[in-house]
Amino acid sequence: MIRHGIFLSGIFLLMVLSSCEPEQVVENPGVNYPEISSYEAIDSMYNSFEKLTYSELPKNYIKYVGLDGKYVATHSHREFIIVKPQDLFKNLVGHFPVWRFLARDDYFFARRKLEGNTQILLLDKTLLYRILDFILELEERGLNSKGFYVRESFRHPTWNDERGGAYQSQHIFGRAADLIILDINDDGIVNADDKDIALEIFEKIIGSTGGIGKYPGTKTIHIDVRGYRARWDHMKKP
Repeated sequence: MIRHGIFLSGIFLLMVLSSCEPEQVVENPGVNYPEISSYEAIDSMYNSFEKLTYSELPKNYIKYVGLDGKYVATHSHREFIIVKPQDLFKNLVGHFPVWRFLARDDYFFARRKLEGNTQILLLDKTLLYRILDFILELEERGLNSKGFYVRESFRHPTWNDERGGAYQSQHIFGRAADLIILDINDDGIVNADDKDIALEIFEKIIGSTGGIGKYPGTKTIHIDVRGYRARWDHMKKP
């Protein structure tokens, strides 16, 4: 396990992100990792990463991302994943790689390149289970299981504030993801029908165990595994 000696410059590579479309964010270097299609596979992949406890995080990292102060109590027991450059394209669930769950701040990894420095990810495995449930339900219904993508998941407090996220957002705890819904029903058109199907399935999957943000008029759905029921239509980012 990596201990206290990690320096901030070894965690980030400076860049400015200009697009969140899947084909424009990061270019796959040609390595094909297997899709993750079971809870056991999720567990195995998650367990394969090195981890840091909160007390092992570099002090300058904690200060930069705003995990000090009030967040000491909420994050002191959490386990943080160390993401090395070679880990970025490993799938965490389905065909969605690690990089899709990282905070998209100004120190996001270099576009179209694998080179870069180590990063840190906070992620609740239950969120991955719910995304897998969604994929499997789509497959069972004969729908397009690749008709969506993960746009954003973990947001540390500093980045959450910049993004206009809600106070105590579930993204801060690695328990949330924003999904972009595409052609779920595979009819060649991306419209409200696709999103309605996704929302209906997530109501079944998440139920009273988490939150669903509907964001009407967009292709976006927020899901989280906060442990109790929450629903909203407005554009604030819980």
